Amino acid sequence: MLDQPSPGWLANTRVDRRTFRSGYNGIQHRNLLRPPDPQLPPLGEELDGVTVYTNDHPIPPELPF
Repeated sequence: MLDQPSPGWLANTRVDRRTFRSGYNGIQHRNLLRPPDPQLPPLGEELDGVTVYTNDHPIPPELPF
């Protein structure tokens, strides 16, 4: 139930469209208990000016010891 805004949140973010033509522009609702999606850079983007992110060499499921 935390993924959906509560009725109180919806009531508090309801604004007068005559005063605020674009509607509510404040903090957006999100479930703080759910981990954020990992943000990977686009393929081919330079990470530190030298290293380019590619998905050519994925990490093997078992690393040798």
